[in-house]
Amino acid sequence: MRTQGGYEVDFFVRHVDGRQELIQVCADMDDPETRDRESRALLDARAQYSDAAPVAIVLNSPAVLELPDPIEVIPAVEWFLFPE
Repeated sequence: MRTQGGYEVDFFVRHVDGRQELIQVCADMDDPETRDRESRALLDARAQYSDAAPVAIVLNSPAVLELPDPIEVIPAVEWFLFPE
């Protein structure tokens, strides 16, 4: 989906229990430009979908990854093996 600001968010999910998520999927967030791009899109989408939880699913998750609140970072292996 595209945000009103023109950024791309990979998925907008509405779960059967009413929860909503905005999901970005990324192989690697070590590059600051990648982190900024993915974060910017999620935060812009939250302006439109304020009830949706912003989530970044990352294949190669670094030990320390600081993204703006309230973005949650989930390693891909955890997301695949232990979905909520």
